[in-house]
Amino acid sequence: MSEALSSPSKSPAVQPWNQVGIDPSDIIGKVVKQVRKSCTHPTVTIDFDDDTSVQIRVDGYDPRHPGLPKSLETDSHLEELMMREFPIDIPVLGCAYVTLSDKAFDCRRRNGIDDTLQHWDQQHVGLALKFPYVNTGRARWHCIWATKQDHEEAGGACLFRSYEDVYLERLPRARRSRPNTPTTPTKHRRRKSRNVNL
Repeated sequence: MSEALSSPSKSPAVQPWNQVGIDPSDIIGKVVKQVRKSCTHPTVTIDFDDDTSVQIRVDGYDPRHPGLPKSLETDSHLEELMMREFPIDIPVLGCAYVTLSDKAFDCRRRNGIDDTLQHWDQQHVGLALKFPYVNTGRARWHCIWATKQDHEEAGGACLFRSYEDVYLERLPRARRSRPNTPTTPTKHRRRKSRNVNL
């Protein structure tokens, strides 16, 4: 679980934009119509009322060579928004990259021998979004971050867990003749955004 946003109303430690993807501040003030999480790729798509869309992606992910399974994680409020099929109509009050700190671990077997558990603190880049609650209007920060995991084939236990950076990318406008065509990423491999001030 990410440790970056301990207080719902407190501003997170903002990470400067490093030219990977678009500047997160570009979407501040836009009105969100829908938030969609892909079932096949580690992406989250945000659709706005001006017919534009952005996508949260895992830096370095290549759908042709995915490697260990990667996924985007967030809090329960954003997960609930992703499940809604009707327009949500909420404005983006804030958006920024943030530095997160989490516990990574590795307890995979090597050469048939059980290694002792290795764990370490890992810092990585997440994306923080600030939305108002529909009922109260009170604003709160929410974060999305990326994980990479390896599970045991037999029991399904998690043997390895680490974290990846995320970035925000603008999607091209959908063609009017094919409005229901889903957006499939072709390649997310970009210059690594690891120049984080630790």
